[in-house]
Amino acid sequence: MNMRSGVRLDEARAAQLMEYPAALKGQGQIQAYLENSAPIPDPPRDYKYQASDPSMTMQVLETAVPGSAREFITKELFGKMGITNFNWETDVSGLPKSAAGSGVRSRDMLKWGMLVLGGGKWQGEQLIPAVFVSRATSPLYTNPQGTSYGFFWWHHTMKVGQKEFECKSARGAGGQFILILPELDLIVVVTAHHKGMGTTLAMAPKRILPAFIPK
Repeated sequence: MNMRSGVRLDEARAAQLMEYPAALKGQGQIQAYLENSAPIPDPPRDYKYQASDPSMTMQVLETAVPGSAREFITKELFGKMGITNFNWETDVSGLPKSAAGSGVRSRDMLKWGMLVLGGGKWQGEQLIPAVFVSRATSPLYTNPQGTSYGFFWWHHTMKVGQKEFECKSARGAGGQFILILPELDLIVVVTAHHKGMGTTLAMAPKRILPAFIPK
């Protein structure tokens, strides 16, 4: 979940595997990752942001929870948070696509931010253990640019003038963001159409945060 699985699949080989999708159904997908990976080193392993790692996490979830992963997530999270209008693509394995391909409304992205800001608690019920939420959004790996990664959540600092604010964020392709600033008790939701990541991350401290910072 921290993109440190150590699995390294050659792109050409990955393309070959996709030519036979029937062999990747169910656990065939994770089996293909492991069989075709370069040797996996002992930990600590290098960080690499890649689709295979969340796909393998979904495989584990499918095995560990009652029923299917899709049923479990829909009932235990989406259902309890009142998220009913969403799109979730299916991966080649037949499981929910976990590296990308999900879509929810802005108001429901806000709910996810509220869940994290509240330490995993939603309307008085602890849906996700607080200790896990804290670790998932903590800076477990930091790149040379100063941006950190936890368990599928990002962590960096936003600067406004001489003030710096901790920001925990979920990021989706094309410019979809849930930005959480605990010190300001603020959640910012951004949706965009292929506008990229850097634009929004540069714009938020300049155009949004000043309105919420006490003078």
